[in-house]
Amino acid sequence: NFKTMRTTLSILLLTVVFSLNIFSQQNTYSPFSLNAAKTSSLSSEIRKSVDDAKIINVDFGSVRDILLRNSERISVRIPFNNGEITIELKKFDILAPGARIVGGTERGDRLIDMNNSFVVYTSDLADKDIPLVVMTFFEDEVSVIISSGNEISVLARSQMNNVNSDYIFFSSS
Repeated sequence: NFKTMRTTLSILLLTVVFSLNIFSQQNTYSPFSLNAAKTSSLSSEIRKSVDDAKIINVDFGSVRDILLRNSERISVRIPFNNGEITIELKKFDILAPGARIVGGTERGDRLIDMNNSFVVYTSDLADKDIPLVVMTFFEDEVSVIISSGNEISVLARSQMNNVNSDYIFFSSS
């Protein structure tokens, strides 16, 4: 019966659309937010050193979700140019399959478990018409580089090796 087939097809289509919507929501993250108060009180030294400096809050709960899921593709929302952009990213494996990380100790080398301790994502490296984006997520650290034309934007800690320092997002041309 045509009517039954059409109803079944409609239900199937709705199920697929609903499933895709849930999947896309699960892989979209918002780990970064603008800290307007700290941004407005940035020192003149920082303002002179870099363009468009902003202090960014990092939600490490969201970062932990990214690490645990270790998805092949994710979308990340990031404050950019007085607004927010969503960037589509693909996992970039920097280690070859089966690679082992070894740390030297007084008692000899020991294998270091790197499983879920960091993940790197990039924009589509084959598409030269979009900005190059590299995001690296660790359990207690993140970094972002966005390169578009002659401009490079960076998100990093304002003080290296200080886990309590603020994250600063700035541009350089």
